[in-house]
Amino acid sequence: MIRNLRDVGKSVNGILGYSKLKQNTLYRGGSLDGLTSIEQLPDVKAIVNLRRDSDPEFCKNLGMQICPLGAMNNYQIESRLFQDWICKLFGYLSQNPEWPVLIHCNAGKDRTGVVAALYNEPGNSDRPRT
Repeated sequence: MIRNLRDVGKSVNGILGYSKLKQNTLYRGGSLDGLTSIEQLPDVKAIVNLRRDSDPEFCKNLGMQICPLGAMNNYQIESRLFQDWICKLFGYLSQNPEWPVLIHCNAGKDRTGVVAALYNEPGNSDRPRT
């Protein structure tokens, strides 16, 4: 079981009451350390590990590790470390042809929450789709 696992598109659309993000595209969650096989993951083609610790061995062929840079422990947007980290992460996501993607950190709430809050699909606007 992955703690705090959820489909970002489904969550955002449910909160907004309209379809803003595609569902089954970006998942967020906590550590994968308790998993024993790839079948326990949602149907994803890539995993982005936002932790400093490595993922289980069976995740290696799907994975990319983009942990916070240097001594970054907070998510202040004015911080150069934060800006460099988030640019590296979204640079990878924008170049990644393998979707759906699972992003995860230790608990699935802080780093993944920041990424989920900043995530916006290319060409997406703030207006409801009709």
